[in-house]
Amino acid sequence: MGFTLSRGDYRHKRHGGLGAAVRGVIGNELPYPLLLTVTVVLCVGLWMGASMFPPRLSKADTTAGLAFLETMEQRDLEAVDALLRSRQTSAVQQLAAGGEEGIELSETEVWKAFHDYVLLGDSRAVGFFYYDFLDTNRVLADGGHTIRQIQEYMEEIVALQPKYIFLCYGLNDVSIGFWDTPQEYVEELLQIIADLEARMPGVQVVVNSTLPARDPAFETSSDWYRIPEFNQAVAAACREKDIIFVDNDAIAETYAELWQPDGIHIEESFYPHWAKNMIEAVWNHERKTDTM
Repeated sequence: MGFTLSRGDYRHKRHGGLGAAVRGVIGNELPYPLLLTVTVVLCVGLWMGASMFPPRLSKADTTAGLAFLETMEQRDLEAVDALLRSRQTSAVQQLAAGGEEGIELSETEVWKAFHDYVLLGDSRAVGFFYYDFLDTNRVLADGGHTIRQIQEYMEEIVALQPKYIFLCYGLNDVSIGFWDTPQEYVEELLQIIADLEARMPGVQVVVNSTLPARDPAFETSSDWYRIPEFNQAVAAACREKDIIFVDNDAIAETYAELWQPDGIHIEESFYPHWAKNMIEAVWNHERKTDTM
């Protein structure tokens, strides 16, 4: 027959300790030595059971953190912001390697290097989110777009507060006919960049050269033969104004087989090469100006 605790036995457990509880359960008739043995066995069993559970984590030492916060309270907001920013390391700098020879990034690291950014452009730029390379909310691009659509996105860009704005236009800019000459195009482009910088002081605008078109694309628009002419004008203006310029001519030739059959758009596998070229341009500019 099993044992049950009576109300009196429960009182013994509360007020008489473990020995009293044992006597309450098995009775008071047992000899004291045997009773002592039973008590010891129960104690050992309880100790072994408790050892099966992980120890409670010790309270973290918050002394250093509290001291830091107290120091922050004594500084003005601008000083605090400057200190916190100084402790943040650019992802481009973290991933850069190779010194003067440039940087070596794996494909995964390339995409991680995009931080605090917005990327704008045309149907080619759409691939950055279409193929799930970059955050959809930070790629503001659509088919047929030119630099004139940037103003339509201005409030979204400002809300995101990017450090870098990558511009990936040119295909429609050259063919659509808004600008008769590269000089007219450059003049409007520089004004748009000035507007971006005025709305977001400290932002870095990164201008990509326009990727070339290939046969049979010229059957659609012979104006695409003028892409190199426009690129040269944009590159010269960026050098003069110290704007980051991404020259994509070399990778376009190296990976020419990655153009789609229409001669206009690019394959999914081209995007990591394009992205790496952008990150290298940013890294080289910031290393030169020592702004990282």
